Amino acid sequence: MKAYFVETFKFYRTSIHLKMSCVFVMFYFLVLTGFSFTATANSNYQVILIEAEALTEKINRTGVLAFKRTLSLSFKSQGFLQKLKVDEGDLFLNNQLLAALDLTELKAEKNSAYAQLRQTKNDVQRITTLLSKNLSSEQELERMKTEVHTSRAAYKIAYYNLEKAEMRSPFTGVVLKRYAEIGGLQSPGRAVLLVAPLDKNIVVKVALTGKEVTQITLGQQVNVVLQRDDYISGIVSKISVVADPQNHLFTVEVLLPAIAFKNGAIAGQLAEVVFTMAKEELVYRIPIEALVAINLENEALLMVESSVSNTVHQQAFIIMKIDNKSLYVSADQNIPLNVVTRGWQQLTQVQRSTQ
Repeated sequence: MKAYFVETFKFYRTSIHLKMSCVFVMFYFLVLTGFSFTATANSNYQVILIEAEALTEKINRTGVLAFKRTLSLSFKSQGFLQKLKVDEGDLFLNNQLLAALDLTELKAEKNSAYAQLRQTKNDVQRITTLLSKNLSSEQELERMKTEVHTSRAAYKIAYYNLEKAEMRSPFTGVVLKRYAEIGGLQSPGRAVLLVAPLDKNIVVKVALTGKEVTQITLGQQVNVVLQRDDYISGIVSKISVVADPQNHLFTVEVLLPAIAFKNGAIAGQLAEVVFTMAKEELVYRIPIEALVAINLENEALLMVESSVSNTVHQQAFIIMKIDNKSLYVSADQNIPLNVVTRGWQQLTQVQRSTQ
């Protein structure tokens, strides 16, 4: 008798398991094949209106900040360095005095050239007077006029050298390197400072593959993330047409505004560059929690509410792209879509979808 009850209990337990398995299989089949659903009186679900938008592709790359152009400043004349107003890392304004030589010798050369010019002018006047009395010749007068031109040129050179003994900035920028010390003897052409302008000169250099570089255009707006998570808008200013022979990548330069330097951007730092390319295809950007399932054709199944009858039905969409937060599905027309994002599990199936 005991064995009979044991066998009877095993039979009913097996039957319950089979029924539950059948119910689960049938529910999964209905979800995958696409049925229309409606809300019960106790249903509580959330619907959001999603507009169609252009599909975008993003390329994220890490690049290095650099100055597009730098300039080595040096003196034209030889002399001892008397003034040095800036150091490495200092900012300066346009036409600001940066450094200067001892002007004693150069001032003496200018004064000497000026005295020689005055003397030759006086000689011309003297020869002119003598010529009027037939005490000189035309040849002598022409020779002295030539001396005046030569003396005037020498004076201009001396005056120019005196001006260039003061080093003034040709633009607003920053000092990158300092190569001299006060009191040191400076030779013509020897670099004293290495400087860089700030206006339209700060770039981020990134390397892209051949496939990626074909999607980038000159003048394209990009987003740049600096070390302190500051977002700055940049412009693609240069695209290399020759790949690096070692890594076969193409160098792209993104030009940043001068404010990037004020935000802590320093040459040599790393920065993240985000290139965004818009495609012709229209898509709906669906929150990932709205995804019901994926059918056998790898299409996304979503619960969609009709704007006419307010009924909810299940609809399949072609998946274009997926990221961590959103699902991008195809949109045939630029028509808003009412999508159930929460509570779709509470909806009750009433009829098979025709879509």
